[in-house]
Amino acid sequence: MRVIDGDTFDIDGERVRIWGIDAPDKPESMKRAAGRRAAAIIEQEGLSCSTSLAANVALRTGKMCPSSLTSYGRKNAQCRLNRTGEDFGNRMIREGFAVSYKRYDCGFYDDLMSKAKLTRSGLWRSYPEQMAKLADLRSRTAKGRY
Repeated sequence: MRVIDGDTFDIDGERVRIWGIDAPDKPESMKRAAGRRAAAIIEQEGLSCSTSLAANVALRTGKMCPSSLTSYGRKNAQCRLNRTGEDFGNRMIREGFAVSYKRYDCGFYDDLMSKAKLTRSGLWRSYPEQMAKLADLRSRTAKGRY
Protein backbone atom coordinates (compact mmCIF):
# COMPACT_ATOMS: atom_id res chain seq x y z
CA MET A 1 0.00 0.00 0.00
CA ARG A 2 1.23 3.46 -0.86
CA VAL A 3 -0.30 6.68 0.52
CA ILE A 4 -0.89 9.26 -2.23
CA ASP A 5 -2.50 11.86 0.03
CA GLY A 6 -4.86 11.98 3.01
CA ASP A 7 -7.74 10.27 1.22
CA THR A 8 -6.15 8.32 -1.63
CA PHE A 9 -3.99 5.19 -1.65
CA ASP A 10 -2.54 2.78 -4.14
CA ILE A 11 -3.50 -0.73 -3.05
CA ASP A 12 -2.12 -3.61 -5.08
CA GLY A 13 -1.51 -1.28 -8.02
CA GLU A 14 -5.01 0.19 -7.95
CA ARG A 15 -5.84 3.78 -6.98
CA VAL A 16 -8.44 3.84 -4.17
CA ARG A 17 -10.22 6.74 -2.49
CA ILE A 18 -11.31 6.55 1.14
CA TRP A 19 -15.10 6.56 1.42
CA GLY A 20 -16.85 9.59 2.87
CA ILE A 21 -13.93 11.94 3.50
CA ASP A 22 -12.01 14.62 1.67
CA ALA A 23 -8.50 15.58 2.73
CA PRO A 24 -7.17 18.90 1.43
CA ASP A 25 -5.37 19.05 -1.91
CA LYS A 26 -4.44 22.74 -1.66
CA PRO A 27 -2.32 24.38 -0.51
CA GLU A 28 0.44 21.84 -0.94
CA SER A 29 1.46 22.18 2.72
CA MET A 30 -1.99 20.97 3.83
CA LYS A 31 -1.95 18.11 1.33
CA ARG A 32 1.47 16.99 2.57
CA ALA A 33 0.41 17.24 6.23
CA ALA A 34 -2.72 15.13 5.65
CA GLY A 35 -0.74 12.56 3.66
CA ARG A 36 1.96 12.35 6.34
CA ARG A 37 -0.67 11.85 9.05
CA ALA A 38 -2.44 9.15 7.03
CA ALA A 39 0.87 7.34 6.48
CA ALA A 40 1.78 7.58 10.19
CA ILE A 41 -1.59 6.18 11.29
CA ILE A 42 -1.28 3.28 8.86
CA GLU A 43 2.31 2.57 9.90
CA GLN A 44 1.32 2.53 13.58
CA GLU A 45 -1.89 0.54 13.28
CA GLY A 46 -2.06 -1.23 9.92
CA LEU A 47 -5.02 -0.93 7.57
CA SER A 48 -7.54 -3.23 5.91
CA CYS A 49 -9.75 -1.94 3.11
CA SER A 50 -12.76 -3.18 1.17
CA THR A 51 -14.40 -1.70 -1.91
CA SER A 52 -17.61 -3.64 -1.25
CA LEU A 53 -20.73 -1.67 -0.34
CA ALA A 54 -21.40 -4.39 2.23
CA ALA A 55 -18.33 -3.14 4.12
CA ASN A 56 -19.71 0.40 4.28
CA VAL A 57 -20.12 1.36 7.94
CA ALA A 58 -22.87 3.92 7.25
CA LEU A 59 -25.03 1.39 5.46
CA ARG A 60 -24.48 -1.19 8.20
CA THR A 61 -25.54 1.27 10.92
CA GLY A 62 -28.72 2.33 9.19
CA LYS A 63 -27.49 5.63 7.74
CA MET A 64 -28.86 5.11 4.27
CA CYS A 65 -26.82 6.95 1.70
CA PRO A 66 -26.87 6.51 -2.05
CA SER A 67 -23.14 5.88 -1.92
CA SER A 68 -21.17 5.27 -5.03
CA LEU A 69 -18.62 2.55 -5.68
CA THR A 70 -16.39 5.08 -7.45
CA SER A 71 -15.49 8.75 -7.26
CA TYR A 72 -13.08 10.71 -9.41
CA GLY A 73 -12.34 7.56 -11.39
CA ARG A 74 -11.19 5.64 -8.31
CA LYS A 75 -12.88 2.92 -6.30
CA ASN A 76 -14.24 4.06 -2.94
CA ALA A 77 -12.93 1.95 -0.09
CA GLN A 78 -14.10 1.50 3.47
CA CYS A 79 -10.96 1.05 5.57
CA ARG A 80 -10.41 -0.03 9.16
CA LEU A 81 -7.35 0.20 11.36
CA ASN A 82 -6.08 -3.28 12.16
CA ARG A 83 -5.04 -2.59 15.75
CA THR A 84 -8.22 -0.85 16.97
CA GLY A 85 -10.84 -1.63 14.32
CA GLU A 86 -11.61 2.08 14.03
CA ASP A 87 -12.85 3.39 10.71
CA PHE A 88 -9.96 5.20 8.98
CA GLY A 89 -12.17 8.07 7.78
CA ASN A 90 -13.37 8.51 11.35
CA ARG A 91 -9.76 8.86 12.55
CA MET A 92 -8.74 11.34 9.85
CA ILE A 93 -11.75 13.57 10.55
CA ARG A 94 -11.48 13.26 14.35
CA GLU A 95 -7.82 14.27 14.20
CA GLY A 96 -8.62 17.21 11.90
CA PHE A 97 -6.89 16.07 8.71
CA ALA A 98 -10.01 15.57 6.57
CA VAL A 99 -13.61 16.76 6.30
CA SER A 100 -16.90 15.00 5.79
CA TYR A 101 -17.77 14.58 2.10
CA LYS A 102 -21.55 14.69 2.33
CA ARG A 103 -22.13 13.58 -1.27
CA TYR A 104 -20.71 10.21 -0.28
CA ASP A 105 -21.27 9.96 3.49
CA CYS A 106 -24.68 11.72 3.74
CA GLY A 107 -23.56 13.45 6.92
CA PHE A 108 -22.25 10.32 8.65
CA TYR A 109 -19.14 12.17 9.88
CA ASP A 110 -20.73 15.59 10.52
CA ASP A 111 -20.72 15.45 14.34
CA LEU A 112 -17.14 14.26 14.41
CA MET A 113 -16.06 17.04 12.05
CA SER A 114 -17.83 19.65 14.18
CA LYS A 115 -15.92 18.43 17.24
CA ALA A 116 -12.60 18.55 15.38
CA LYS A 117 -13.33 22.11 14.26
CA LEU A 118 -14.40 23.18 17.76
CA THR A 119 -11.29 21.71 19.40
CA ARG A 120 -9.08 23.00 16.55
CA SER A 121 -7.64 19.56 15.91
CA GLY A 122 -4.97 18.99 13.28
CA LEU A 123 -5.31 21.27 10.27
CA TRP A 124 -8.21 23.14 11.89
CA ARG A 125 -5.59 24.76 14.15
CA SER A 126 -3.11 25.86 11.46
CA TYR A 127 -5.49 26.40 8.54
CA PRO A 128 -8.95 27.15 9.96
CA GLU A 129 -10.14 29.24 7.01
CA GLN A 130 -9.03 26.72 4.41
CA MET A 131 -10.55 23.80 6.32
CA ALA A 132 -13.82 25.71 6.76
CA LYS A 133 -13.91 26.44 3.03
CA LEU A 134 -13.28 22.77 2.17
CA ALA A 135 -15.91 21.63 4.69
CA ASP A 136 -18.43 24.07 3.21
CA LEU A 137 -17.68 22.91 -0.32
CA ARG A 138 -18.02 19.25 0.64
CA SER A 139 -21.21 19.85 2.65
CA ARG A 140 -23.11 20.36 -0.58
CA THR A 141 -24.60 17.32 -2.23
CA ALA A 142 -25.06 16.52 -5.88
CA LYS A 143 -28.55 16.87 -7.34
CA GLY A 144 -30.63 13.84 -6.52
CA ARG A 145 -28.53 12.82 -3.54
CA TYR A 146 -29.13 12.86 0.23
